[in-house]
Amino acid sequence: PTLVNLALNSLLRDIGHLFVPAKGIGPLADATPKRSGKLARSTYFRIEGTAEDQTLIISQPARNDYGDLYGHYVRGGTGPHPIYPRFKSVLRFTVAGEVVFARSVRHPGTRPNPYHIRVFQQLAPQVQGVIAGLESTIRDIFANPPTRRRGSTGGSTGGSTGRNRRGF
Repeated sequence: PTLVNLALNSLLRDIGHLFVPAKGIGPLADATPKRSGKLARSTYFRIEGTAEDQTLIISQPARNDYGDLYGHYVRGGTGPHPIYPRFKSVLRFTVAGEVVFARSVRHPGTRPNPYHIRVFQQLAPQVQGVIAGLESTIRDIFANPPTRRRGSTGGSTGGSTGRNRRGF
Protein backbone atom coordinates (compact mmCIF):
# COMPACT_ATOMS: atom_id res chain seq x y z
CA PRO A 1 0.00 0.00 0.00
CA THR A 2 1.09 3.54 -0.67
CA LEU A 3 1.43 6.24 1.94
CA VAL A 4 -1.81 7.77 0.67
CA ASN A 5 -3.63 4.43 1.17
CA LEU A 6 -2.22 4.18 4.67
CA ALA A 7 -3.34 7.75 5.39
CA LEU A 8 -6.83 6.94 4.10
CA ASN A 9 -7.00 3.86 6.33
CA SER A 10 -5.97 5.99 9.29
CA LEU A 11 -8.66 8.55 8.39
CA LEU A 12 -11.36 5.88 8.26
CA ARG A 13 -10.25 4.47 11.61
CA ASP A 14 -10.26 7.95 13.17
CA ILE A 15 -13.81 8.56 11.90
CA GLY A 16 -14.92 5.14 13.12
CA HIS A 17 -13.48 5.89 16.57
CA LEU A 18 -15.44 9.17 16.70
CA PHE A 19 -18.67 7.17 16.50
CA VAL A 20 -17.57 3.97 18.27
CA PRO A 21 -14.38 4.31 20.36
CA ALA A 22 -14.74 0.64 21.38
CA LYS A 23 -17.43 -1.99 20.84
CA GLY A 24 -20.69 -0.99 22.46
CA ILE A 25 -19.62 2.45 23.68
CA GLY A 26 -19.44 5.98 22.30
CA PRO A 27 -21.84 8.55 20.89
CA LEU A 28 -23.74 6.13 18.63
CA ALA A 29 -24.23 3.52 21.35
CA ASP A 30 -25.19 6.28 23.81
CA ALA A 31 -27.87 7.61 21.42
CA THR A 32 -29.27 4.15 20.65
CA PRO A 33 -32.68 3.60 22.27
CA LYS A 34 -32.36 1.08 25.07
CA ARG A 35 -35.01 -1.38 26.07
CA SER A 36 -32.54 -4.15 26.87
CA GLY A 37 -29.33 -2.40 25.77
CA LYS A 38 -28.54 -5.23 23.35
CA LEU A 39 -28.62 -3.03 20.24
CA ALA A 40 -26.31 -0.42 21.78
CA ARG A 41 -23.87 -3.09 23.01
CA SER A 42 -23.64 -4.58 19.52
CA THR A 43 -22.33 -1.32 17.99
CA TYR A 44 -18.91 -1.55 16.31
CA PHE A 45 -17.07 -0.46 13.18
CA ARG A 46 -14.84 -2.19 10.68
CA ILE A 47 -12.96 -1.28 7.52
CA GLU A 48 -13.47 -3.50 4.50
CA GLY A 49 -11.92 -3.66 1.07
CA THR A 50 -8.49 -3.48 -0.45
CA ALA A 51 -5.83 -0.84 0.09
CA GLU A 52 -7.14 0.97 -3.01
CA ASP A 53 -10.85 0.65 -2.18
CA GLN A 54 -11.59 0.94 1.55
CA THR A 55 -15.00 1.34 3.15
CA LEU A 56 -15.87 2.24 6.74
CA ILE A 57 -18.85 0.24 7.99
CA ILE A 58 -20.55 1.06 11.29
CA SER A 59 -22.83 -1.75 12.35
CA GLN A 60 -25.35 -2.70 15.03
CA PRO A 61 -25.91 -6.40 14.35
CA ALA A 62 -28.09 -7.23 17.37
CA ARG A 63 -30.63 -9.98 16.78
CA ASN A 64 -33.95 -10.61 18.46
CA ASP A 65 -34.93 -13.93 20.05
CA TYR A 66 -35.85 -15.32 16.62
CA GLY A 67 -32.46 -14.47 15.10
CA ASP A 68 -33.64 -11.45 13.09
CA LEU A 69 -31.55 -8.28 12.86
CA TYR A 70 -33.75 -5.55 14.31
CA GLY A 71 -31.80 -2.27 14.29
CA HIS A 72 -33.34 -1.20 10.99
CA TYR A 73 -36.81 -1.50 12.56
CA VAL A 74 -35.74 0.84 15.38
CA ARG A 75 -34.18 3.36 12.99
CA GLY A 76 -36.77 3.15 10.21
CA GLY A 77 -39.90 2.26 12.16
CA THR A 78 -42.55 -0.26 11.16
CA GLY A 79 -45.98 0.02 9.64
CA PRO A 80 -49.10 -1.47 11.19
CA HIS A 81 -48.90 -5.26 11.10
CA PRO A 82 -50.51 -8.35 12.58
CA ILE A 83 -48.72 -10.41 15.21
CA TYR A 84 -49.39 -14.14 15.37
CA PRO A 85 -48.15 -16.74 17.85
CA ARG A 86 -45.11 -18.60 16.57
CA PHE A 87 -44.98 -21.60 18.88
CA LYS A 88 -48.37 -21.70 20.64
CA SER A 89 -51.97 -21.46 19.50
CA VAL A 90 -52.58 -18.09 21.20
CA LEU A 91 -50.71 -14.99 22.35
CA ARG A 92 -50.66 -14.20 26.06
CA PHE A 93 -50.02 -10.69 27.36
CA THR A 94 -51.13 -8.31 30.11
CA VAL A 95 -53.21 -5.15 29.60
CA ALA A 96 -54.01 -2.92 32.59
CA GLY A 97 -53.19 -5.75 34.97
CA GLU A 98 -55.46 -8.25 33.17
CA VAL A 99 -54.07 -11.32 31.41
CA VAL A 100 -55.35 -11.46 27.82
CA PHE A 101 -55.27 -14.34 25.35
CA ALA A 102 -55.67 -13.73 21.59
CA ARG A 103 -55.15 -15.64 18.34
CA SER A 104 -53.59 -12.51 16.84
CA VAL A 105 -53.24 -8.78 17.49
CA ARG A 106 -52.95 -5.79 15.20
CA HIS A 107 -49.79 -3.87 16.11
CA PRO A 108 -50.13 -0.15 15.26
CA GLY A 109 -46.48 0.06 14.17
CA THR A 110 -43.60 2.08 15.56
CA ARG A 111 -42.31 5.51 14.69
CA PRO A 112 -38.89 5.78 13.10
CA ASN A 113 -36.07 6.86 15.40
CA PRO A 114 -33.24 8.15 13.18
CA TYR A 115 -30.82 8.47 16.10
CA HIS A 116 -27.92 7.52 13.83
CA ILE A 117 -28.54 10.59 11.65
CA ARG A 118 -28.67 12.86 14.71
CA VAL A 119 -25.34 11.46 15.90
CA PHE A 120 -23.78 11.99 12.47
CA GLN A 121 -25.04 15.58 12.40
CA GLN A 122 -23.59 16.18 15.88
CA LEU A 123 -20.22 14.70 14.90
CA ALA A 124 -20.05 16.31 11.43
CA PRO A 125 -17.64 19.08 12.55
CA GLN A 126 -15.24 16.51 14.04
CA VAL A 127 -15.51 14.34 10.90
CA GLN A 128 -14.71 17.39 8.78
CA GLY A 129 -11.72 18.08 11.02
CA VAL A 130 -10.40 14.55 10.50
CA ILE A 131 -10.83 14.94 6.73
CA ALA A 132 -9.01 18.29 6.79
CA GLY A 133 -6.17 16.58 8.62
CA LEU A 134 -6.00 13.96 5.86
CA GLU A 135 -5.83 16.68 3.22
CA SER A 136 -2.88 18.18 5.07
CA THR A 137 -1.18 14.78 5.37
CA ILE A 138 -1.60 14.08 1.64
CA ARG A 139 -0.21 17.52 0.75
CA ASP A 140 2.81 16.76 2.94
CA ILE A 141 3.30 13.38 1.27
CA PHE A 142 3.35 14.93 -2.20
CA ALA A 143 5.40 17.95 -1.13
CA ASN A 144 8.01 15.76 0.57
CA PRO A 145 7.91 12.35 -1.11
CA PRO A 146 9.85 9.65 0.71
CA THR A 147 13.17 8.86 -0.84
CA ARG A 148 14.60 5.41 -1.22
CA ARG A 149 18.11 4.73 -0.15
CA ARG A 150 20.43 3.57 -2.84
CA GLY A 151 20.56 -0.16 -3.00
CA SER A 152 17.42 -0.64 -0.93
CA THR A 153 15.37 -1.94 -3.85
CA GLY A 154 16.34 -5.52 -3.13
CA GLY A 155 18.21 -5.86 -6.42
CA SER A 156 21.71 -5.28 -5.13
CA THR A 157 24.47 -7.31 -6.75
CA GLY A 158 26.15 -7.83 -3.44
CA GLY A 159 28.90 -5.31 -4.14
CA SER A 160 29.37 -2.04 -2.32
CA THR A 161 28.44 0.17 -5.28
CA GLY A 162 24.85 0.66 -4.06
CA ARG A 163 23.56 -0.08 -7.57
CA ASN A 164 21.12 -2.72 -8.64
CA ARG A 165 21.68 -5.23 -11.44
CA ARG A 166 20.72 -2.72 -14.09
CA GLY A 167 23.33 -0.26 -12.90
CA PHE A 168 20.97 2.20 -11.27
